[in-house]
Amino acid sequence: MVLAFLGGVGLDFLFPPYTEKIETSRLFLEVTGQCLSLIVVVYIIRYWIQSIPLLFPVRSGSGYTPYSSAEFNGEMMMGMVFISSQLNLIYKIDLISKRLYAFFFQEERAIESLEKKLTKKN
Repeated sequence: MVLAFLGGVGLDFLFPPYTEKIETSRLFLEVTGQCLSLIVVVYIIRYWIQSIPLLFPVRSGSGYTPYSSAEFNGEMMMGMVFISSQLNLIYKIDLISKRLYAFFFQEERAIESLEKKLTKKN
């Protein structure tokens, strides 16, 4: 997880910082590029982790094969750590979401407007 955090912070600094004054198409390309880079970095870190030998030897006849159990596949957790350590990516995804919502529904996406709609129905 430490490698995932450091990789996520490093990857966040490689891409342009968040700004609302960016075209939607360019914003989409930046987010796509950052997500694809995230996939590659997760793959590389997982490969490095598999190449590290186990700290404790496995007894013969135990039926355990190193790095083959389902518990070792930690890509989901690594992905969550990567994404949560990339604040620019989170802000960019939120901005894309707001713009798409405004485009399709012609209104701003906000929690306050949702609360108003819910209270009107009750």
